[in-house]
Amino acid sequence: PERIAIVARDLRPYGEYLQAIFRRYRIPLCLSHRPALRAAPAARLALDILNAPLEDYRRETLKRLLFAAGEKAGALLLADCGYIDRKTASLADCIARRRREISADLAASAADSEQHQRLSRTLASIDRSAATLERMIGAVAALETPATVAEHVQRLGEAIGRLGLEPVGDSLASASAFGYGAFRTALDGLA
Repeated sequence: PERIAIVARDLRPYGEYLQAIFRRYRIPLCLSHRPALRAAPAARLALDILNAPLEDYRRETLKRLLFAAGEKAGALLLADCGYIDRKTASLADCIARRRREISADLAASAADSEQHQRLSRTLASIDRSAATLERMIGAVAALETPATVAEHVQRLGEAIGRLGLEPVGDSLASASAFGYGAFRTALDGLA
């Protein structure tokens, strides 16, 4: 009974026909409806990591990576500083410009201690987020240079590890880790 395999992108449209035919010939049939691996958050994350350099580090791709790493402040900074992608303006230039704006507001707010404290916290948040973005882009930048498939697979695995995106401990049971085991097995098989 486990010697016949029917492979299709989606078996649902064929399900009734297959059941009728298999029933007619008295062949046991088990239609397994597992979601595609690319539907798993781990696979979408890997695609974002791979696409980031190819798409010149587009803001939306970087935001998804930052949210996946739990770095909401970094994701908010991308929009706040006006960053779009590497071709439009460098991330460092956008952050430096936003930092200068906040610093000027900070200097002007010396009399208002509440606003001064708020702007000081904003400036500290920008600095933390900039460091996170620099670390993230550094981890992904290794995928920019030409390499063999095996080397790219290894670099992808390293980038996932450096970004701290591998599920650990109890998170393996969470929805965000769905498919990670299968994805990691596929990566290891390619390497």
